[in-house]
Amino acid sequence: MLALPQEVLARVFDHVDKKNLPSIRFVCSDFEMAGNPRFAKEFLTRRRHTMSLESISTMHEIVSHSYFGPFVR
Repeated sequence: MLALPQEVLARVFDHVDKKNLPSIRFVCSDFEMAGNPRFAKEFLTRRRHTMSLESISTMHEIVSHSYFGPFVR
């Protein structure tokens, strides 16, 4: 499966259940890279935060991330 191009592997990740997506990304770096677009779309596009230091700090980390930041709306 790792011999597949990243684009094809990413399409495979389109069929993974949302609840399994975070854990399958930990299998290896190739899976992480292939799963990042779907992960960002599912978990980072729309987020709710509270007015607490921890929540604001988490939001800051996400929006400052070079890959995941642009996904946040």
